[in-house]
Amino acid sequence: MYENLSKDPNSLANLDQDLPNYAQHQIPIHSLPQEWLWCESWCGNTTKAKAKTIDLCNNPKTKEPKLQAARRIIAEWPALDAEQEAFTKAAEDRLSREQAAAAEAAAATKAAAPTGASFELLLPLLLLLLPPLLLLPPLLLLPLPPLLSLLLSASAAFPA
Repeated sequence: MYENLSKDPNSLANLDQDLPNYAQHQIPIHSLPQEWLWCESWCGNTTKAKAKTIDLCNNPKTKEPKLQAARRIIAEWPALDAEQEAFTKAAEDRLSREQAAAAEAAAATKAAAPTGASFELLLPLLLLLLPPLLLLPPLLLLPLPPLLSLLLSASAAFPA
């Protein structure tokens, strides 16, 4: 049955309505009681108190936007809407703080790292100092790592 209905591409637009209408002559279809789907367009306000679900269907008479209708029809809506707005704002604020912290950390890491240009300036100096240092006895080379560290930190003070 669905296959026959779905051959018409226009029929899929309102499948929730078209399929029961199409099938009602072949399959017994029973309507739910009105309280299971209350809609302002076809139900009166006297039955709204018994409604189990409320359909914010488009009212062709008023053409009122659904959110505006929700505020008017559903008493709990303003509180629920305010709660979700507060939650969304808190989530966005947290995300913003995390992104700012990540950007700060990246900037700090970039500032602490020697730049390629400053290392390139030190390379000729290291090439000049290294051969004579290699001729020294091994015990005299012990201060070499602190010396290299000092040279690298000094190069960070001169950005490219």
